[in-house]
Amino acid sequence: MAVNIFFCVALISSLIIISNASLVVNFYKDPKAEELVREEMIAIQNEDPTLMPALLRLHFHDCFVRGCDASVLLNSWNGTAEKDAPPNLSLRGFNAIERIKTKLEKSCRGIVSCADVLAIAARDAVYLSHGPDYDVRTGRRDGNTSSAAEALLNLPPANGNISESLELYAEKNLTAKDLVAQHTFGVAHCTSFSDRLYNFTGKGDQDPSLNSTYAEKLKQECLIGNNTTVVEMNNQACL
Repeated sequence: MAVNIFFCVALISSLIIISNASLVVNFYKDPKAEELVREEMIAIQNEDPTLMPALLRLHFHDCFVRGCDASVLLNSWNGTAEKDAPPNLSLRGFNAIERIKTKLEKSCRGIVSCADVLAIAARDAVYLSHGPDYDVRTGRRDGNTSSAAEALLNLPPANGNISESLELYAEKNLTAKDLVAQHTFGVAHCTSFSDRLYNFTGKGDQDPSLNSTYAEKLKQECLIGNNTTVVEMNNQACL
């Protein structure tokens, strides 16, 4: 599990490259800011530990489109924001970020950006899930543009193959290690891969490239027609 969490840290470190801001450790001179985020993250984890990988994923999806600018948090009146794009419809943790931001506003109003809240919360999610603690470079600025179309162009599709995913990652200066990192923490929806178990070519067959033992295990959890079940991405990870 330690190796898996290390990959998560490697991914977050790589996401810094995607941001075009000039970032530094301790951008906010008052250490209270990060302390308040961690206090609230501890409370959130105690209430719902499954939000830890969800918040890491939220940060990742933010950074993959327009850089780490919190544009994934923006709403639109006509359903055209990033969060409205199909790859983002299963994102969770918006209320948790809002909760953290509300707490910060009471102590340091208008100082900490939402983009930095996302980055710090992602770090704390890893730490609170028995991963390492590490410094987060801060100083991000929040964006004011959010496009579902851009999210579709930039985010790897849930049913994409490995070649497509690696190509999209390479466009962001990310590697195969980063791709593995994204999939070592959290859960996957059966609907994202059930076609590979039951109807790979449209003839009721299984993807021959799948390990047969693992495929049978997945079939026990992802029954035909079950659209709600999730399975761990890595059963050696904590969540």
